[in-house]
Amino acid sequence: MNSFYNSKAAWFGVLFVLLSGLSSAFGQTPKPFLQPIAVQKNGTAMPSATPPLVAKTGSSQPISSSGALSTRRTSIPILADVEIPGYSGVLVQDLNGNLILDSNSNYAFNPASNVKVATAYAIIKTFGPDYRFATSVWTDGQIDAASGTLDGNVYVSGRDPVFNYEHAVAVASELNRMGVRSVNGDLIVTGNFVMNYSQSSDRAGALLAATMDGAKRSVAASRAWQNYLVNSGKFSTTTNAFPGVSF
Repeated sequence: MNSFYNSKAAWFGVLFVLLSGLSSAFGQTPKPFLQPIAVQKNGTAMPSATPPLVAKTGSSQPISSSGALSTRRTSIPILADVEIPGYSGVLVQDLNGNLILDSNSNYAFNPASNVKVATAYAIIKTFGPDYRFATSVWTDGQIDAASGTLDGNVYVSGRDPVFNYEHAVAVASELNRMGVRSVNGDLIVTGNFVMNYSQSSDRAGALLAATMDGAKRSVAASRAWQNYLVNSGKFSTTTNAFPGVSF
């Protein structure tokens, strides 16, 4: 069988309709940047019935500064000599909420990668530092060692938020190690299963099936698996560099 099932029974369809409007420019006065440009000879002034778009308002000579401009971008003395790109906002409080340091904390900044700090803290606070997200794989069938076929379904559950291409290939690699090359059944995922940060378990399950199958695996998934082998130190001439399980 070559099919994929999700434990959710409901399917939802959403139709997005994009509407765009067109406005006519006929009969309107040409805007400044659309006015015709005429090249005049040297010494010949360009006649104009309307005021020029750009007019000289003062001297072109630089204005001397009355004082040196401050390059300091923080009010915290200890950070005054630190090279901080752009501008910074800092707010430090103790565990009781008492203010320790405050510099531009009422300004809005792009938090960028600082969000990772808050995310990591929330995960550690909720689950603890030793918690690991587990991905479980079950089957209700038997393995035919002669043909390398698993006669039965494969069930995958887990809510690892960073389950990605390399993890899907790792599941296929583990099945290969057990002697499984093909599955005569269905791949079934639970409703909380996610992959590649997709919020849809339907799409995540379909992507898992395609990534586990070496013939259907994307170039990006193959590259992620190779990078994983190299970065983890598991790459060797004896390692199965192209694992795969077909459904």
